[in-house]
Formats: sequence, C-alpha cells, structure tokens
Amino acid sequence: MSAVTSKSVLSEYQSLLGEVDELSSRLSIEHAADLRCRKGCSGCCTDLSVLPIEWCSIRSGLTGGREWLLERQPREAGVCPFLVDRACGIYPLRPLICRTHGLPLAYRVESYDAAGKRLESEEWQLCWCGLNFARFTPETFRAAFPADSVVNMDELNRRLLELNRRFVASPEGKGFRPEKRLELAALLA
Repeated sequence: MSAVTSKSVLSEYQSLLGEVDELSSRLSIEHAADLRCRKGCSGCCTDLSVLPIEWCSIRSGLTGGREWLLERQPREAGVCPFLVDRACGIYPLRPLICRTHGLPLAYRVESYDAAGKRLESEEWQLCWCGLNFARFTPETFRAAFPADSVVNMDELNRRLLELNRRFVASPEGKGFRPEKRLELAALLA
C-alpha cells in the first residue's frame, strides 16, 4: 500500500469528522433548549485514549503551531491534557467522541451468551450528560426522541474502527496496532 493510500485514509477520517460536526451542529440546534454545554463547561473533558488514526491526525495538527501547549502548567489527573483554562486547546483537532459531548447518544446494548460470544441485539441504550436534558427521565427521554434526534454511536464507531484498521495497514500507520489505544497525554511528551 502506498503513502497515497494512507493519506486518503486520513482524508476519509477528516471527512468523517466533518460529517460528525454537521450532525452535532444540527442536533445542537434541535436540542438547544435542553443543552447547557458552553465554553468553560469541561466536565466531559477527561483524560482519554484514542485510536492510532485519531492520535496521528492530532499529532500532525499539533506540529502546525500549537507549541504553546507544551509549555502549559502541570496537568490535573484525570483531566484531558489539552484542556486550557477549561476550554479545548485543540478544538479543531479534537477526536470524534469529543465532537459529540453533551448530545444524546445511542449505543446498541451488548449481550453475550454463556460462552462469551456476543449476541446481536435490537435493544438500544441512550446516554446523555446529566447537566443536559434535565427535564427528562430515561423513560420519557426514550419516548421523546426519535432515532434521527440522537447520535448513533455504534455506526460512527464502526466507521472509525474501519478507517483505523485501514490506516494501521498503511505505511503511515506502520508500527501501530489497530486495537491499541493511545493516551492523548503522550502527544505532549
């Protein structure tokens, strides 16, 4: 596989992020009355790990003039290493999960048989930030929001995992393991 192929995978990843931004923007407008998320609300900004394609995309963006992040104060345990004054220091580069914070998220319920084999399920679990949608209970929330009013995280994660698999198979992703998540803090080392 050539470097051109890996660049196209990174381009596809950027396209996916663009789609997520459009979806998040639409849902933010739709749910504006119930969203309390604003700049400075950083409860969701935890120290997380990302897939190699996300890590490399952020790393390449950091080389473009964000050196000030390297000089910041010591970071707080459990908090995203890129949180600066309670705001995202890499907002345009942030990974997929950060782009959906605060919105209602849908995940397929995972269940397994006695041997540990994953069973297909048609049941969905809805998740959202407790600061948002305060007027709803889990029961009333599920009834109030159709599928197109929530983020289907299973679909987004499936697409992200496929792009990551292709990325680590490319020359640019050489040395990364598809299942190995990378700490964001390692980008500051």
